Amino acid sequence: MEDALAEWEKTELDPYMEEWEKTLRELVEKEGKEDTVAHRIEYSPETEAHLRALTAGQRSLVLSSVEKQLPHQPTVETRNRKPMRPNLLATWELRVRNLWVYYTVDEEPEPVVSIRAVGVKVGNRVRIADQEIDL
Repeated sequence: MEDALAEWEKTELDPYMEEWEKTLRELVEKEGKEDTVAHRIEYSPETEAHLRALTAGQRSLVLSSVEKQLPHQPTVETRNRKPMRPNLLATWELRVRNLWVYYTVDEEPEPVVSIRAVGVKVGNRVRIADQEIDL
């Protein structure tokens, strides 16, 4: 009986499995072709001062999050990455726990993400290098 069941599963499910494997292959190929150009990450001199004001753990968290999330598709809105209202500081913000990274994206002449500031959010205020900022 087990042989008959195995044979039935094989004959009945083969077309579905083949279609599923084909769809999976197409998705993998598509994923590999999308947005293959990585953006270079550039920190402003002010940002380096902002990073020095953070604890070592906060600094490590910010740097690893920036390297992980911003080289590819930095202008795609996510739960933690949002475009900002017009202001003089930056056009995008990345939230990493209670830390905020403010950045701009330039596509020409080469794709570059410019990190403009890093701040700590306390309540509804953001502190950047010991100054409260209204954005």
